[in-house]
Amino acid sequence: MRVEKATIKLVLRTNKVLSDGTHPIMVRVNWGGKRAEKSTGYSCKKTKWNEKTSLLKEGKGSIDNASQINVVLSQIIKRAESIRNDFILKGKPYSAAEIIGKLDEETPVNKPSVELHEFKIVYQEKKHLRIETMNSINTTVNYFTAFMNKKTISLSEVTKTDVESFGRWLKNRGYKTNTVIVTLRNLSALFSFAVECGFIDESPFKHFKISSKYRQESHKQPISRESLELFKMFYKEQIGGMGITNYLKQSMRISSKIFAMNVFLISYTLQGLALVDMAKLTDKEAQQIVSSTDGELYLIIATHRSKTGKEVVIVVKTDEFTGALLNPYIEHSMRDNGYFLPIIRKKDDTERKVLVRIRYATEWVNRNLHGHKGFGGYKAYDGIWKEFNNWLISSVNEGKLQVDYVNKDNVRSFLIQENTTFYAARHTFASNFINSEGATASELAALLGRNVSGIDRYIRELKTVQDIIKAREKMK
Repeated sequence: MRVEKATIKLVLRTNKVLSDGTHPIMVRVNWGGKRAEKSTGYSCKKTKWNEKTSLLKEGKGSIDNASQINVVLSQIIKRAESIRNDFILKGKPYSAAEIIGKLDEETPVNKPSVELHEFKIVYQEKKHLRIETMNSINTTVNYFTAFMNKKTISLSEVTKTDVESFGRWLKNRGYKTNTVIVTLRNLSALFSFAVECGFIDESPFKHFKISSKYRQESHKQPISRESLELFKMFYKEQIGGMGITNYLKQSMRISSKIFAMNVFLISYTLQGLALVDMAKLTDKEAQQIVSSTDGELYLIIATHRSKTGKEVVIVVKTDEFTGALLNPYIEHSMRDNGYFLPIIRKKDDTERKVLVRIRYATEWVNRNLHGHKGFGGYKAYDGIWKEFNNWLISSVNEGKLQVDYVNKDNVRSFLIQENTTFYAARHTFASNFINSEGATASELAALLGRNVSGIDRYIRELKTVQDIIKAREKMK
């Protein structure tokens, strides 16, 4: 005699859409006119689901690890059928909900062994990451692979001890604290997504708090207006004895300290424009010259910020200093490929190549600003800020620098912190503007190309830093 029994199958619940645009894969039990369901922990898009087999599609065009996931899904179905059959053999009445309940009580089946490099690709595709973030994730995985000293790393084998040791490994190799934090956060995001996908039960970062282990270092502190003016004097002295030919040559070398000083001062002059936006700036965006009511000439640059997409109008007073600073690059853009700075080499470069060039320039600028230990045949360099600080102290002590507000007693209050990065140019412009008489938050937002809604927090951070600096100076 045929025994009627509950039907158990896998279904794609298309009436529910997850945040990444996929649908959950459910195990469904029908019995006695009633239905019960349980999530398998996996999901996919409708185009990746095989309705005939009630499994993921495999082969070309399927999601990564589809065959491994199908093994797990099949095991879930077999376990549910085993629970149902056990009820039948023992002659016990049961319901759809009881089978699902029993399935919940069972120890989870083994999850597929997923390799880190393969999962990285899935993560990047699912999250629709920007190319900058994708490159950062790639770098993180390469670092971690080097640390583990293995070509293939299973997600399930990584432990809390591994990620703690990885952080120490990065620090021991000279990476800055902020780099360590970003790298660990990237790795943590990968493991959190692996938990969300059901590949692992728990992230190795669950009991490892990055924020408590590493404190974010601020290298973005604004430079005071007075220190910036002193730095301009140092800059003029540095380039004064170079000769025009050598100056122009060094201005176009991304790895030179002249280029680093130039782009820092240009960023400040261009209302704190970020290096990524400066790199993409073309001669077509900087053509208009406007005369004010008192006869002063201003260069108007209309561009867009890469980060926010907002238009920003930059107004530059064309005095002797800004002219000397900007003219080499304006002439370069007009005779070469249209780009203001010698970073992007071809207009038809791919997005990835453009990003690599911008990152290369950013790294060199920061290396020259705060110094480096030497690498790849390059000599170690103490950094521009240290050079400036030594120049300022010696110039004041020897009486070579005659500035009303600087003397031997207070000279150290005008030094620039040696770990200051390029981004400080933006903070410096914002700080100097907002502390000017009559300046408003909405005006600053427009000048920086930021959203007005977030500018108040930005200003509070700036003023907090200034207050700390002033309080510290009182102790001297």
